[in-house]
Amino acid sequence: MKRFMLVLSSIFIVSCSFAGNNESKVQSKNMAEFTAKDEQAEFTLARMTCSDVFDLFEDADPEGKTDLEDVMDAQDDVLDLLTWVNGYLSGRDGIDASKYALNKAGIEKTLFSIVDVCKSNEAKRFLDVVPNIK
Repeated sequence: MKRFMLVLSSIFIVSCSFAGNNESKVQSKNMAEFTAKDEQAEFTLARMTCSDVFDLFEDADPEGKTDLEDVMDAQDDVLDLLTWVNGYLSGRDGIDASKYALNKAGIEKTLFSIVDVCKSNEAKRFLDVVPNIK
């Protein structure tokens, strides 16, 4: 339950930073080589588990962290992941801005959807549970 609450607080923080941060660096990343820091380890989207996604959300939460650059990097990685998920869902279901909006409400909806499909599937590969997002 504690982990779930941490993830929810991270969701709020990341969605707020996405909605109001016009200074974030725009980086072109190939999602097949999407990487994120997890105690100096790198992993690819193809191998990420739902647990890895939750770890990424926790890394993006600035509460109690002293290295804000690492937090900002994690937030950028979360936004890259959310952008990929948005593109996947738009490709799967057709482009519908009212369903998959790239604004604060849309990002929060996507984050909650990820949490919903991952919370009982932490050991499963993220790519295997993404199709279950409604």
